[in-house]
Amino acid sequence: MNETLNDRDITELLYSGDPQGSEQLDRKYRNLCGSIAFHILGNREDAEECANDALMKVFSSIPPERPAFLKAFTIRTARRAAIDRLRRRNAGRRPDAHLAEIEGELEMLSRGEDELSQRADSEAIREVLNRFLEGLPAFDRIIFVRRYWYMDSVEEIADRLQMTSGSVRGVLYRDRKKLKKLLKESEIDL
Repeated sequence: MNETLNDRDITELLYSGDPQGSEQLDRKYRNLCGSIAFHILGNREDAEECANDALMKVFSSIPPERPAFLKAFTIRTARRAAIDRLRRRNAGRRPDAHLAEIEGELEMLSRGEDELSQRADSEAIREVLNRFLEGLPAFDRIIFVRRYWYMDSVEEIADRLQMTSGSVRGVLYRDRKKLKKLLKESEIDL
């Protein structure tokens, strides 16, 4: 099997215990997991180890899990693994500047990432976030997702989209205000 399968087929292979599932998962998502981990950790070797850990965690969690969106499930697993590694690495020290900047931008993270992660699994939060993202212009949505899902730096987003860093910061600021308003209107207090 030389070609990369679609996510549904990979999930089914993983669920059935077929070893091709882990090979396909690795082929399709290793680089993405490594990139996300590198954005968080800033160290290539740690990022590679984290990508290994994340892919192993995805592989070992299916079954019993059967994610509807394998890519999102894999990204979330990689992000959590990288953040956990960063916290262990920096225990008792000043937090990583990049991660601290992102957390500072998102006032809703003020209660802590763990609580937010637990609450983000709720249907209400998911519905509001989906409505928020669907309501954004495509360009704003790309910026928002690159920053807060893929954890790209403002400078990387600006380079990718051929914008100034200030323009990217402006879009993010306005979109955070919109999200905060939508959360408040939906009576979701983070």
